[in-house]
Amino acid sequence: MAHQLMFQPPPALDYESRQLGLTWKTWKQQFEIFLTASDNDKASEKKKVSILLHALGIQGIEIYNTFAFELPEDRSDPTYEEVVKKFDEYFLPSVNVTFE
Repeated sequence: MAHQLMFQPPPALDYESRQLGLTWKTWKQQFEIFLTASDNDKASEKKKVSILLHALGIQGIEIYNTFAFELPEDRSDPTYEEVVKKFDEYFLPSVNVTFE
């Protein structure tokens, strides 16, 4: 019987980070690696969104609940890419190039 590796999602996102945009980008990269390593990158859109929200925790779900989607039906069944784009817009609103 082959031993199956169990992959854990990245540690919780540090919502208190002083560089939240950079923290989000790094966390998202870790999450993408986790999805691929655990073969969940091939999962349904709904499952990928659920795994993402679970990994982001209560604060992430609260942020997700504030998102406005273009079509009302998108709220109940958004794609993984749509949700990640919304989080990108939230965490990386507009980068001040001279500041960053």
